[in-house]
Amino acid sequence: MSGSLRLLPEEIVSEMRRLSVPKTDEGLQQVFGISYNTWRRIDRCQPIRSSVAERLIRRMDTSLSCTAPGDRR
Repeated sequence: MSGSLRLLPEEIVSEMRRLSVPKTDEGLQQVFGISYNTWRRIDRCQPIRSSVAERLIRRMDTSLSCTAPGDRR
């Protein structure tokens, strides 16, 4: 089975680096839903599986929109 690979947008990678998340399997899985090995690929600007990239982008977009400046929910 061959899957396509994709790079994450730099703004998503920067935000993931900025967050205070333990860089362990448990911490990364809890916050981002990824393994440490996937994190290492992201941190090195290497492509990851497209399905994982799409899930992370959705997760981070939701996270960023909830904490946007001026957001008064």
